[in-house]
Amino acid sequence: MSPALSSAAIGLLACEIFTHPKRRLRKALPRLKVGFLEIFPCIRIHGKTHTLHIHHWLFFPVILLASIPLNYPFLDSHTTRGFLIGGAVQGFLINRKARRLIYKNPLEVSDQYR
Repeated sequence: MSPALSSAAIGLLACEIFTHPKRRLRKALPRLKVGFLEIFPCIRIHGKTHTLHIHHWLFFPVILLASIPLNYPFLDSHTTRGFLIGGAVQGFLINRKARRLIYKNPLEVSDQYR
């Protein structure tokens, strides 16, 4: 199996485990929040009435496209690119409700669809 294909499978599996809305491991991860910006475990921008959730499957393809003209050794490897492809594919396989970008606050109520 090629490195890109195997790392795409690993990326899909890792994103399924760490980002799926129903997974216990995802809910156990600590949250890193600075002001209105949440950085970990996912990227969110909190407003007064709504929250913008920037999903991993939105920024993985952006990183992948940016890595093509750049010659950084880490981004240029087949393993990294395969992982990014697998993570992007996983995001499109989850249900439609979980793919929303804007949630109403309070976040705990809207968090049930992540």
